[in-house]
Amino acid sequence: MKLKCRNLIRKTEGQIVLILVLITIVGLTVGLSLISRTVTDVRISSQIEQSNRAFSAAEAGVEIALKSAVVNGPTVTFNLSQVAVTYKVSTVGDSNVYTFPNAQTGKTQVLWLADHDSDGNIVESSTYPVGSPLDVCWGSTVNNNAAVVMSLLYKTIDNNYKIAKSAYDPDPAAPGHDIYNFLTLLPEDMIGGYCNGNYRFKKTINDVLQFWEGLTLTPDTKLISLWLQPVDQDTSFAINTRTGTNLYKQGIQINSQGLTSTGILRRIKVIKSFQLIPQVFNYTLFSE
Repeated sequence: MKLKCRNLIRKTEGQIVLILVLITIVGLTVGLSLISRTVTDVRISSQIEQSNRAFSAAEAGVEIALKSAVVNGPTVTFNLSQVAVTYKVSTVGDSNVYTFPNAQTGKTQVLWLADHDSDGNIVESSTYPVGSPLDVCWGSTVNNNAAVVMSLLYKTIDNNYKIAKSAYDPDPAAPGHDIYNFLTLLPEDMIGGYCNGNYRFKKTINDVLQFWEGLTLTPDTKLISLWLQPVDQDTSFAINTRTGTNLYKQGIQINSQGLTSTGILRRIKVIKSFQLIPQVFNYTLFSE
């Protein structure tokens, strides 16, 4: 009887030890999981904090670049709260092909046909020549059939500012397009592959004979700016000078980055165009 009791006690003790081992393993597993989760959370929090510092430093580089009023300058590097900041200011648009950001329907993109000085003021003595053709390209996606309204701001020899308008539609049969007085594009302007092969439609303006249908300008006319407004669909625009002549600069581009000591890198690109003429002038100036 005593032997049976001893065996029972031993079996019970063995089961208790096994249960304790299992509990210990489970507890250790849970503990290690919590520790791993905590370490991961700390690492993520640190990365977020480092990322925010890098981004804030890159923003500081942009602000300094804007305050410096530099139009085109060398790369500048400085340290801000143990973050290495690098920024560079360069001009945009001074090439023979210029692509605008995507334009929303009803929103106007402005192409400057006059130069600007270092303070951003228009230099009317330096303007794009009359009679040097420009291709205006749009329709940047396969199914894009946007129409476009073009407005030209120019200055006559007797110092009067005028605005001329024209509008073009690649799909005049589209619903709702019949309410506009659009001109239809020529078949050769709807083949596609224009302005470096990225656009479906184009309209050549500022040709030798006339700027566009119904508008003839004298060689001494000062071309100031061309306003492009998509209708019915969003589209981006591009300009090709055809002759290879560079356009005037359209603004500045600031590329800034912040790099932390842990290797976290954040970049910011800002494009600042020259101060635009209020669109109210599109309606108040003499139009033809």
